[in-house]
Amino acid sequence: MESPETRPARIDSLLTGSETEPDEPGTLFSNSQPLAGRHVLVVAPRREVRNTVRESLRHMGLMVDYVTSLEEAAQFCRASMPHAIVYEGNLRGERLERLRGEWVEAVPNLAFVQIADQGKAFELLHDGGRQFASVGRDAIVQQLPAALSFELSRLVGDGS
Repeated sequence: MESPETRPARIDSLLTGSETEPDEPGTLFSNSQPLAGRHVLVVAPRREVRNTVRESLRHMGLMVDYVTSLEEAAQFCRASMPHAIVYEGNLRGERLERLRGEWVEAVPNLAFVQIADQGKAFELLHDGGRQFASVGRDAIVQQLPAALSFELSRLVGDGS
């Protein structure tokens, strides 16, 4: 398990791209949206959360769809699987875990980011033998882009 002190520096560098990129002409421009074209599904019953997520992700070049329930998410994923699912933490439970199992079986490198009801931090959680990111609701704008970048970049080596 990695130390919490080392994780945020790595996440911040993924978001800015400036600390790990080679100093070559055109590098900044070509990597200004390294996740452009990735598809994210946001499952958030509350409009306020959807709007905050929308604002935090708008500059990343992602394709983002929004649904308000796990039933809508299941229907969406039957038609098209995203690269990542961002969901409100109050949706956690048996239904979400069953769906997560189905989705991960279909797409083993599917990324998950939870929006926790409280908090201002980005954390890595472990559940069911799987690691995923969690961002406090009060930190969506500041932390969600970094958390999503981290999760999607971490899973690139797994065949995405």
